[in-house]
Amino acid sequence: MLDQLGRLIEKRPWFVVLVIVLITIGFSLFIPSLTFKTNFEDFAPDNEQVKANDRITEYFGMSKQTMILFIQKEQAESTISVQALRDQYDLQKELTKMPEVNATISIVTFLDPICQMEFNKTVENCSDEQLGTAISDLLNEQPSGEMTIFKTDDPNEPIDYYRSSLRSSGKAVDSADIKNCYILKSNKTLTFSFEVYSLSDLTSTVKPPFSKVNIMEWYLGFENSLLPPGFEMGYQIAARIEPSVPRWEIGAGLLGNLRHLLQNSRNHDLTSYKKTAYLWIRPPGQEMSFPVQLRTGNVTFDTSTNRISISVSRSELSSFGIALQFGSFELPAKLTNFSAGVRYYKSPVLHRSGGRIVMNTSYLFQRIQRLQSRPLLGTVLGGILQKYDINLDDFSGLSQNMQGTDLLPPTFSLATIQTLWTQTDIAPDSGVSPTIFPLIPQLFNDLRVNALSFISSDYATSKNPHASMCIVQLNLKSSDAEELAKVNNNIIGKINELDNHYTSISIQATGEGIVTTQINDVAMDAMYIIGPLIFIIILCILFIAFRKPSYVLLPIIVFAFSCIWLFGTMALLGISFNIIAVALLPLNIGLGVEYSVNLLFNYRIEINKGRTPAEAIRLSIKEVGIAIFLAWFTTFVAFLSFLSATLPPVRDFGIFLALGITYTFIITMTLLVALRYIIDRRKKIATIKPKAQTFSMTSTMGRLAQVLLRHEKKVFLVTILICLVMGTAVTQLKSGFSMNQFIPQDNPALKLFSQIGEDFPFSSQDQEYILIEGNTATVQTLQGLRDTHEKMNDDQYVARRPDGSTKTESMYTIIEQAVANNQSLVSLFNIDELSGQPKTDADVQQCYDYLYSSVEYGMQVSGVLHRDDGEYTATIVRIYVDLGSSSDDMTKQFEQLNKDLNDDLADYGETKSTITGNLLITLSILKNMTESQILSTVLCFILAAIMLSLIYRNPVLGLIAMIPVTISIIWVLGSMYFIGYTLNILTITVTSITIGVGIDYACYITERFRLVADQTGDVTKAVTETISRTGSAVLIAALSSMFGFGVLAFAPIPPQQQFGIITAITLTYAFITSIFILPLVLAQWANWRKKRKGYIIHPGPPKGLEGVAADTEFTSEQ
Repeated sequence: MLDQLGRLIEKRPWFVVLVIVLITIGFSLFIPSLTFKTNFEDFAPDNEQVKANDRITEYFGMSKQTMILFIQKEQAESTISVQALRDQYDLQKELTKMPEVNATISIVTFLDPICQMEFNKTVENCSDEQLGTAISDLLNEQPSGEMTIFKTDDPNEPIDYYRSSLRSSGKAVDSADIKNCYILKSNKTLTFSFEVYSLSDLTSTVKPPFSKVNIMEWYLGFENSLLPPGFEMGYQIAARIEPSVPRWEIGAGLLGNLRHLLQNSRNHDLTSYKKTAYLWIRPPGQEMSFPVQLRTGNVTFDTSTNRISISVSRSELSSFGIALQFGSFELPAKLTNFSAGVRYYKSPVLHRSGGRIVMNTSYLFQRIQRLQSRPLLGTVLGGILQKYDINLDDFSGLSQNMQGTDLLPPTFSLATIQTLWTQTDIAPDSGVSPTIFPLIPQLFNDLRVNALSFISSDYATSKNPHASMCIVQLNLKSSDAEELAKVNNNIIGKINELDNHYTSISIQATGEGIVTTQINDVAMDAMYIIGPLIFIIILCILFIAFRKPSYVLLPIIVFAFSCIWLFGTMALLGISFNIIAVALLPLNIGLGVEYSVNLLFNYRIEINKGRTPAEAIRLSIKEVGIAIFLAWFTTFVAFLSFLSATLPPVRDFGIFLALGITYTFIITMTLLVALRYIIDRRKKIATIKPKAQTFSMTSTMGRLAQVLLRHEKKVFLVTILICLVMGTAVTQLKSGFSMNQFIPQDNPALKLFSQIGEDFPFSSQDQEYILIEGNTATVQTLQGLRDTHEKMNDDQYVARRPDGSTKTESMYTIIEQAVANNQSLVSLFNIDELSGQPKTDADVQQCYDYLYSSVEYGMQVSGVLHRDDGEYTATIVRIYVDLGSSSDDMTKQFEQLNKDLNDDLADYGETKSTITGNLLITLSILKNMTESQILSTVLCFILAAIMLSLIYRNPVLGLIAMIPVTISIIWVLGSMYFIGYTLNILTITVTSITIGVGIDYACYITERFRLVADQTGDVTKAVTETISRTGSAVLIAALSSMFGFGVLAFAPIPPQQQFGIITAITLTYAFITSIFILPLVLAQWANWRKKRKGYIIHPGPPKGLEGVAADTEFTSEQ
């Protein structure tokens, strides 16, 4: 076949050139469609974990790409100062206008609902004072326990009560003298307490301590500062002592009153008293207040503490505008401007004890309307009421508004008119207390915990965070690398524009998309660096070897065509050019250079012997072509062993290595020789006579052979010692994988990631998942979710919120949150208060339906619960993890996380549960990478050994030829440990590459030794000739390959640098073991075989080695 190829090139060289050029043009047409990207998904194995992760994306439609904005203060005190907050609000507003942005989350995201709840305004419309109040309420934890209303106790006045207007002597009543007031809140009630100087006069019976007084009360007045302008209302909550029943009701008729009076007399109620809680309300724009009896109010007297307490339901207070509640939604309130006092009521006529006579409310309003219709009587009545600061029109309008509501009592007494009461004590003596008692809904706590994750940790100590963070969710139509780069560039451009506009803050961007884009950019930069350097190095090697431009140019053409074929094939097959593919260039060029050099060297030797170009071409193809074919075939088989890898990029890497070296072989054997023949066929060839040289590489290598033979045992001993040391080091070699390893450590995106990790310890966005598929709307599934959350409390790498709770989310936590915000859900969905979950599957279904369709929780629920045709077929536990910011090998952390999450699994009923997520997939990559590489190495070794045994027709000789490769693998892995390298996605392939590359050198040495030993029968001469002649050629090939791989040391990506250095070291070790060790082992084998069988290779006497001594041209060329 090679003879036919030689004749074809001799007869039709232009045809060969044309065919190769046409093929090259065809491949080049596909190169523009070659994509350059490196995604995490590319490295994921094809297993259930990866499939489950894909299904999560399908179920919940979560965006995989986010951008993180690092916002620092500039001309502002902190990033939560008013102007900085306004700029951050504007930043989010401008970004959300972009079609590339799906949503943004920052501290402003949690501040805006606070502003709307407290002031009914957005952040943009709030005043500076309101904005400062809102950020304080958001970030500061509300005080717990009982709050004291007055900073100092009100003094005990000497006179609290005057017996009558006729006598000026007063009386001290300590129970009517307020010392201080207190408020205590719980989830359901508020307790208002009045501390007096003594309750000793109320120890026996509950009765006003003043003579001729039937009604008295202790009150605490306040306002809600969060009510909007125009809706200001005044409140006074009062603990009242009053008669148990009235004695007469005007409007009830004579008989009705007599019957009622008789009944109360029999029950002894006419002289009894009761404790009642009232809320005096002053409506907006009104001067007068009216009392409403609190149905849930409970008044108690504690003589041991001298306290009078009112406990009232928060939901009832809400109905009067104090911390309004709408279902599960509760508005905040701030009670302030406090004043307290004690007062009693006497009738306005003769100042007698009142409260015994009441008027039917309907009867009263009818009489007022009649009087208003009569001008004279209406004027008289208005004048009388005006004396008590009551406007008849206001009173009439108020009564009409209250009709048909629960606020209107069935009976009405003059005690309803506040101006008729007599004040005995006021606290403070002047003004009001500015103390603020906040009634903050549970939602504020949830917002605060999340908001703290978006400001730097120095807020805890200084209250002035220097940085804040904004997460931008990208709106990507596909995962295409070009679209991702375009979207990121558009957003970064907008961010830079806004950054120049703002004066209070500065903005920097990072994120997975930016890192991915930078990886691709770095890969391209690496190509721009590596390609020219390799080109220059190859030029230098070829020029030193041939010293003629044509001999230098032709191999370069071969390399260029080979790369076009290779990258065109990648584009044709739809394979992206990723970070690993960068190594294809030096591998193919470095390995392929020996083909061109060997063939051109042999061609030149034949020319120097006086042969014509046609004869030289034919002989070179026939003789050297066989050797090149064997070298290509062994390397091809070794690289195909990568097919056993489970990682797609590693499989692709092996395939394209094999294809690349194949393309180089084909182009070398066709295009190179055809062009060489076309150039030289019309030239007159003159024989070059060798010149005497005082120094030659051949003689130097020959002397080296003699030294090795004299110190054979020492060489073996040193080799064994080195193998023991390196072998021990191999057992300590670690493996690791991180996408961060593929970017230089001084990369801005990585530096920013590290900075964010330090400044925002609670901001982890790395998520792992527990996917539960099946009928998830069951009590058992919810119980399993509850058990899982409880187990996660002691997990080492589960992220924490600022309050110390685990940063996890599922339907269990959402139900827990909803119930905390709306206790009515407990009865609505039959929720067990101990377990926090519905009691039956039907209750779970109804609860899920409610939450899934609710405005408040719908979006949150749809992120963890999947509904298909009304059935809930999948749910997830979202687990935020924090492994730290270390860039070292994190395999142990991955394994511990995997173990913890597996231990957290519980019984979820008749469902299927799968743990997945990027970090766990990374662990799977690490395991698959190690396992597949061991398999690839073993397979590669076995295939190479079998192939050599078949070629040499001797299994022992085939195994001996594998000794350099075996030793090289041990040495290079041990060297990696001592250098400090780990096995990553590139360096893990070093063992198979060592076999694929190193086997060539072993084949050259073994084949030459066989030839000399067979034809001379002299083992010593065979060793000497092998090292002196073939060793020289191997040295040139090794140098070219080492320099080719050594260029990777200048690559900007650390693993590529490591890969280049390690491969160069591998080639060095392969050369050393092939020259220093293999010939000596072959000598031992040859002596043993000669002694046992009487011959070394073939039976019969030696044939003589033709041309060994006379081949001076070879020496001249060296």
